[in-house]
Amino acid sequence: MFSKEERPEEISDTSQDLKFAEQTAFTGKPEELNPMIQEAEVRFAVQDKIYNIPNKKAYYILSLFKTGNTKLWKEQYLRQCEGKTLCKGDLWEMFKETLNESFR
Repeated sequence: MFSKEERPEEISDTSQDLKFAEQTAFTGKPEELNPMIQEAEVRFAVQDKIYNIPNKKAYYILSLFKTGNTKLWKEQYLRQCEGKTLCKGDLWEMFKETLNESFR
């Protein structure tokens, strides 16, 4: 194949540099919750070096809670979790369960 000098440069992991379209803010409508989470999980899968712990995933989701009741819910949730992890048991699934219970 290639001699050591002729080898193409190894492709580095550029997933951190990928540009995603800005995700739509969550309005609080129950029917929008699972699609919003699914879209975020695509981002988490591609940018797994950035979103490598449940807390980072939770902060990303909460960043989509920008107006009205969702913003108020986020502020209350952050106050409630002050000094603790955002995900009960440090588990992403538990955070999603909390969202599903809150936005039925």
